[in-house]
Amino acid sequence: MMAILLAGVAAGVCCGSAGLNVWALILVTAVFWITTGIGGSVAGLGIGSVVFTVATGTALLQLFYLIGALLSQERTALAFEPLSAGSEFVRSVQSAIGQEMRMSLALPVDLPPELDHRVAQLKARYG
Repeated sequence: MMAILLAGVAAGVCCGSAGLNVWALILVTAVFWITTGIGGSVAGLGIGSVVFTVATGTALLQLFYLIGALLSQERTALAFEPLSAGSEFVRSVQSAIGQEMRMSLALPVDLPPELDHRVAQLKARYG
């Protein structure tokens, strides 16, 4: 029956993290009850053991549905929480990135000879 309880835990986490609503959880719980009843009768367990497994498994399924739903919401909130463009932290990071780019990607002061010759030709032609 431990495998059935673990299946209930897995089903709860999957349903919660998938964002399924409570009505789907009711359907999953009904399938869990049927599976547990059939599994208990095939294993030759008494009615007391099957009822205990159904009650424990249902509680675990619902608990882990809640945990999966909370983890899913937290992950979504962290992924889509935009940073305020006006915050001081964002401005300081942007400034630091700009400084690094100016230092490492500095433009050359002197042009290459071919380009310098071409610019001189254009200046002579167009003023």
